[in-house]
Amino acid sequence: MRAMAQCRGTTPIGCTQMTEIKCTEGVTLVGPLPKEFELATAYSIAVCAGASQADLAQRFARLVCGAYAIDKREEAGFEA
Repeated sequence: MRAMAQCRGTTPIGCTQMTEIKCTEGVTLVGPLPKEFELATAYSIAVCAGASQADLAQRFARLVCGAYAIDKREEAGFEA
């Protein structure tokens, strides 16, 4: 995406994850691919059983995955 954004003299078209497009200055998201062509990436978060700061890690996981961050995740291009 960055190389596309820096391209001059042509009008390139690219295809990648919406999250990458939305965070790259100089490119514009036209829209999502039709569902039949979509390739979704699932992200997970976990806290290791032996984590030295398990409470802090669990708080972080709740913050990132919770209702508080839904708007931010959607703004970044993630489906919430």
